[in-house]
Amino acid sequence: MTGDCHGHAHHGHGHAKFHQHASHDSSGQSVANIRTAFALNLVFAVVELIGGWWTGSIAIQADAVHDFGDSLVLLAALVLQQWSSAAAKGRFTFGFRRLSLLSALGASFVILSGSIFMITDCP
Repeated sequence: MTGDCHGHAHHGHGHAKFHQHASHDSSGQSVANIRTAFALNLVFAVVELIGGWWTGSIAIQADAVHDFGDSLVLLAALVLQQWSSAAAKGRFTFGFRRLSLLSALGASFVILSGSIFMITDCP
């Protein structure tokens, strides 16, 4: 009995059958998870905005704006994750699975931009 590079033992069956990590519907589950996160974050932002306005708290209203920004990033992630399940065609012979990574790049840009703004423009 010998092990492969992952430390799993082979028992007379193919590695592909023995070593299955991802489900075939991971994109559908990802879309559902992102949709839930987006909805919860958006609802919380609206409640926070109303609560901040009602109590006169600028800090709560500012956090609500921050949460709306998070919702926007989640919406972009949702759209790109849905598009990433499109079939391969034409120039895109490998499909669009990596398209969902653009939302992570966009979120990184938003966080980096906000950090630079806070460092350079806030007293």
